[in-house]
Amino acid sequence: MQVFRKAVASDSKSIEKLLGRVELSLQEDHLPPYFPYYTFDSNDFDGVYLYADRGKCVGLLCFSRTLEPIFSGKSRYRKEDDLLSTIPFKGEDIALLRFLCVDPMDRLKKKGTEMFNSLSSLLSKTTFFAPISRLNAPGIEFLKSLGFYMVSEGAEMDIPDRTGIIMAKPYVKQGICSDPRF
Repeated sequence: MQVFRKAVASDSKSIEKLLGRVELSLQEDHLPPYFPYYTFDSNDFDGVYLYADRGKCVGLLCFSRTLEPIFSGKSRYRKEDDLLSTIPFKGEDIALLRFLCVDPMDRLKKKGTEMFNSLSSLLSKTTFFAPISRLNAPGIEFLKSLGFYMVSEGAEMDIPDRTGIIMAKPYVKQGICSDPRF
């Protein structure tokens, strides 16, 4: 049975094993690590969700409701405003997709798409942002398949990896009120 659920403290070991497999796979594929953007903290499960298949952790998704993880310091709010001005933003909720990974043995099975779609249904009326390395071509293509597009070269991000870019998926109204004048 497959389930997408909020992670709890007892999931720590499974999550750490999954992250180890993912990191090894990234190295084997000569891709940059995700970890400049996300560090797993076994004491903080706010915004951490896992995808389990028959009791095994096969996917992990972490998000925050603020852009603070990529912007800090005195000019943080100006940087956030500059980023928001690059998209059609109307004050809706914001979510930063800090990390999304799938077990290397379960790639190409649409589990990443299922995880993001589950998060999207949990966080309706939300504009999503995702930092990613420009050297991670498969990751960029995956985000594009979800409707993300590049909005920033990332030089202003406060992360050690200067190859970072920011991609966004703005919230789009559906139905009769989808006209931009509303």
